[in-house]
Amino acid sequence: MRFRYILPIFFILIPIIEITLFIEIGSEIGSFNTIILIFITAIFGVYLIKNGKFSYFTEIQNSLQQGIMPEIAIFSGMFFFLAGFLLIIPGFFSDTIGVLLLIKPVRHMIIRKFVHISPVKTQPHGKNRTIIDVEHKNIDE
Repeated sequence: MRFRYILPIFFILIPIIEITLFIEIGSEIGSFNTIILIFITAIFGVYLIKNGKFSYFTEIQNSLQQGIMPEIAIFSGMFFFLAGFLLIIPGFFSDTIGVLLLIKPVRHMIIRKFVHISPVKTQPHGKNRTIIDVEHKNIDE
């Protein structure tokens, strides 16, 4: 299937799934409880986006200080942000995907499946660095 067909299908299929789940779950737990649940997940999503970023920044910084490329930490932070965003969007399908992305083993499985991570090591700052100081002269002068 070509990529240009995926996006329109996505924008048609996802709202149909969300509306169907609203109707089914709303008929089971009641409309008031459905609305309250949607507000609670939205508040939780905002909280995650607002407060969860600091732990990933420190994880990335620690990886860089150890000389390890922080690809997993970067992508894990991106998926964590996406999970918070999906929890803000009203709907049970998006909330389910958001909750799944909050589970660390699920995030790492997705990262390893779709992202090729190279085993490149970086040089940590201040350790075993060789600095070569040179002066430049133009020979033409």
